Amino acid sequence: MQLIVGSIITFLVVIMAYMKKSLNKSGFVAAFILGTSIYYFGGFYFWGIMISFFASSSLFTKYRKKEKKSIDKIVDENKEGRGYIQVIANGLLGLVFSFLYYKTKDYNYLMAYVAVFAASNADTWASEIGVLSNKKPVSIITFKPMEKGMSGGVTLLGTIFSFLGSSLIATIFFGGYIILFKFDRTLPIKTMIIVIAGFMGALIDSILGATIQVKYIDERENIITERKFYKGKQTKYLKGIKFINNDIVNFLSGLFASLIVLLFITIVK
Repeated sequence: MQLIVGSIITFLVVIMAYMKKSLNKSGFVAAFILGTSIYYFGGFYFWGIMISFFASSSLFTKYRKKEKKSIDKIVDENKEGRGYIQVIANGLLGLVFSFLYYKTKDYNYLMAYVAVFAASNADTWASEIGVLSNKKPVSIITFKPMEKGMSGGVTLLGTIFSFLGSSLIATIFFGGYIILFKFDRTLPIKTMIIVIAGFMGALIDSILGATIQVKYIDERENIITERKFYKGKQTKYLKGIKFINNDIVNFLSGLFASLIVLLFITIVK
C-alpha cells in the first residue's frame, strides 16, 4: 500500500513539475523513481521534506526569471527543466539515508537525510535570490567582485536566503518529528544542528565552486562560463577539475552537510 500511495502522489507532483517545465523528460522519470522510493522507505514525513525542497526551489527558480536572463551565458542550465543528473545530484544521498533509516530505524540517518535537503535548499535559495541582488557578488575566497551567476560568488542577500532555505527544511523536520515521535528536549538542538549543517553545506558549495569546479572561456566574447558549449560552439577549458561540474559540487555539498550532522552526533555521544 505504501508503494502505491507513494507512486500516486509522486506522479501528481512530478507531472505538474514537468508541465511547468521544472523537469524535462529524464528528470520526470528520475524524480518519479526517487520520490516513490523515498515515500516507500520513509513515509510521508521523508517525502514531505524532499518535496518541500523541490517545490520551494522550483518556485524561486521561476521567480523573476526574466531578470536572470543575463546569467544564461554563464550557468550550464537546461531550459527544458531539471534533468535526471540534477535530480540524482540533489536526491541520491537522500535516497540512501532514507533506505538506511528504513533498515535500522536509526534517527541519526533521519537527521542526515534532512541535512542533505537543507543544504540543497540553502544553495538553491542563495543562487536564485542572490543573483537578484543590486550589489555585485564577491568571491568567497578572495572577496573580489565576480560576475553574477558564477559559482563561488556570494552576496549578503544570497547568504541570508541560504540560511532561510536551510531553516525551512529544519522547521519541517521539527514539526514532523513532534507529530510522529513527540517532543523531546534534544529536538531544538537537533533542529539547530540541521540548520547549521545545511547552511555550511551551501557555503562549501560556494567554496568548491570557486576553487575546483570546472570553468571554460568563450574566446569570441571573452567571457568565463560553466558551459562546455555556448551559442553552438565549444568553449575552451580554463581551470578547475574537468569532471567536477555544478552537479558534482551540489552532491558534495549535500554529503558534507550530512557528515557534519553524523560527526556532531558521534562527538556528543
